[in-house]
Amino acid sequence: MKKVFLFMLVLVSISFLFGKEMFVVNANSQTLGKVDLTSFTANNNFSQIGMYGNDIKIYDDKIYVVNSGDNEIQVINVNTGENIAIIELEDSANPWSIIFYEDFAYVTGMMTNKLYKIDLSNSQVSDSMEIGIGPEAMIIVNDKLYVTLTGVQYPNYSIGKVALIDLNNFTKITEIEVGTNPQGIIYINNQFLHIMCTGNYNDIKGSVFIVDVNTGQVIHTISFISSFLTTIQPGIDDLVYVGDAFGSGLLSYNIESYDIVNDASNPAFAGGSHLIYDESYYYVLNPGDWVGSSKFQIYDYSKQLVDEINLGIGASAMVMNQINTSLVDTVVPQLKEINAYPNPFNDQINFELTNNEKSLNEKRTIEIFNIRGQKINTLKGNKVQWDGKDYNSKTVPAGVYFARMLNDHNNYKTKKILKIK
Repeated sequence: MKKVFLFMLVLVSISFLFGKEMFVVNANSQTLGKVDLTSFTANNNFSQIGMYGNDIKIYDDKIYVVNSGDNEIQVINVNTGENIAIIELEDSANPWSIIFYEDFAYVTGMMTNKLYKIDLSNSQVSDSMEIGIGPEAMIIVNDKLYVTLTGVQYPNYSIGKVALIDLNNFTKITEIEVGTNPQGIIYINNQFLHIMCTGNYNDIKGSVFIVDVNTGQVIHTISFISSFLTTIQPGIDDLVYVGDAFGSGLLSYNIESYDIVNDASNPAFAGGSHLIYDESYYYVLNPGDWVGSSKFQIYDYSKQLVDEINLGIGASAMVMNQINTSLVDTVVPQLKEINAYPNPFNDQINFELTNNEKSLNEKRTIEIFNIRGQKINTLKGNKVQWDGKDYNSKTVPAGVYFARMLNDHNNYKTKKILKIK
């Protein structure tokens, strides 16, 4: 009996160790769904959310849902689905997206033309600034925040821009002019911003502007002459995927040559709007017609459909949550967050380790683990870089990894990182 119990305990531990789940915003159902990525089953009523859920992030074991229609950020317990807090913004803010840096969250207010700074210790707006017309998407690179300014004053659009914000003193540094209606932004090859410009839904079609962060200059433009665009996300196969605004699916272009590989006549994932991948599959949201059930589709790397799950109505965003008990912290005194950027990364990722004044002089170490829980590298210092190589100087494959920070007392914090090339 003891042997049977021990075997069952090991099975449970392994199942939990490598468990993964995807949280999906069902905007028109006003529900948050949870998809088990081991069993490929969904709970489409994991939590009730507000009107027009537009963005979702996980930070410090909490789910943050941006409810554009209710002008609020909803904070949800990642394990139970219970509401923890509601962070209210001003009327008609129409919050679009959220991003985190140290002890603060930053939210764009599309209709108020503002960037809001939220103190996570009390879930209150601590500051705001007028940033430009129609701010939407954001990304943090080298302690700087890049924000797309759509210029939308419907039905007219002024020139699209990207604002650069210094997060240390919350001031606007400069603007970079790009295309019409920029609504998405990613960071590639540790140097380039890829800025997805939707177009004006009339005579100006979608495009992607490539900006060198070292110079702040546009170095290339990719024009999708027959499509308006709606999302942008990196893939694992040297491709970047962009969503077609009118539902044909996910289109793609090469990350190096910038050549278009899949256009609207031949989408990479038909009907798809959003894409996330791990070491085994592509996970694609297919919102359908926005009045019936959306689909959560699992594809293998050859882009063959493996499984399909019904979701709620109007799936608009998703985020993956990795469960790994061997690396998850409990209560860790004196240690704060590991700042990792860019994340996801290609060739290099930077770590900045922060703690309180009481332990500033402690020796600190970053350990890198693969998804199997195997330690593959060790780094030391307050500001360190990982070049994506293991102890044998061999480049590791694309996939999910964990960075674990240790101090002299063997207290630790962990950070999930994603290598995309």
